[in-house]
Amino acid sequence: MRKIVLLCLLSAAALSSCVVEQAPEINANIDIDSVASTGGRVTVVLDCNREKWTASLKNSEWARIVSVNRNSGGSGSVVISCDANPTENPRTNVLVISVEGISEEVSFSQMQKDVVKITTKFYELDYEGAEISVESLSNVDYVIVLTEDWITQAQGTKALVSKEDRFVIEPYGMMGASREGDIVYRSRSGEELSRIHIVQNGPDPITAVTVPGLYGLQGVNYFASLADASQMSLVYEPGGTVSARFMYPLTVSVTGVSGLPSDVKKGDELKLDVKVIKNSVLVYDEGRTFTCVMRKDRMVWLKDISDSNVYLVVEMEEESL
Repeated sequence: MRKIVLLCLLSAAALSSCVVEQAPEINANIDIDSVASTGGRVTVVLDCNREKWTASLKNSEWARIVSVNRNSGGSGSVVISCDANPTENPRTNVLVISVEGISEEVSFSQMQKDVVKITTKFYELDYEGAEISVESLSNVDYVIVLTEDWITQAQGTKALVSKEDRFVIEPYGMMGASREGDIVYRSRSGEELSRIHIVQNGPDPITAVTVPGLYGLQGVNYFASLADASQMSLVYEPGGTVSARFMYPLTVSVTGVSGLPSDVKKGDELKLDVKVIKNSVLVYDEGRTFTCVMRKDRMVWLKDISDSNVYLVVEMEEESL
């Protein structure tokens, strides 16, 4: 009987010496799929059958581990803090849990910064109104907000990534004034992504003058508005010459402006020669640069670029039209 008991004890000892220790295991889960572009925190919860596991990040430039919690038995959690994403693309990082030569990788991503890229952010328009086309590149759907009722959105495409938005600017008739408005691009959550500023100028005050003539010629002190100076006539002649005759109490002078093409149109910039002959003597001869402010039917308004007080109102001859 004693032999049997001894054999049983020896068998039990042999079996216990053959038990293999369990290999290390790691099971990790993340609490969110992606972090907002503005930044935030990620929590990774894990189960491990070893207590001495470690945690590290593959990219620590924009994310960092702020806390590691280990429970008895090996379970625990890792909290990661992410900076705001200043780029226009999403980015990915990896948390690595390691223990005794094995590792488990947990990936997490961060959303890209919402952006709308506008090619032109400032428009200065004249009183006639216009339709402008705004090209944009975006990585987010957006809402357009118009700050003024004289700016409206035309029918256009509605595709993301590459897009064209068209806007109609109504005419503005207030003489010598200007108005301003904005086209604002916002995300669906209300964040401003981009802004276009528009300045629209009213008609130039010189367009209110409808009597042909040369006004405010600087340097020779001839002004048609002076009480002692009346402009008798202004004639457009072949070859692009305009002659204006001024009557004074004692003298008669002729001002000639040459170089004006018959097909001049709004926006043209012209180098014109201005000559003044007084009592048959040339007293003024200078090249001046004018811009065409408006052309309506046969009437043309030209403004001196260097001096806003000097302007020329011309009635073009019939055959030049």
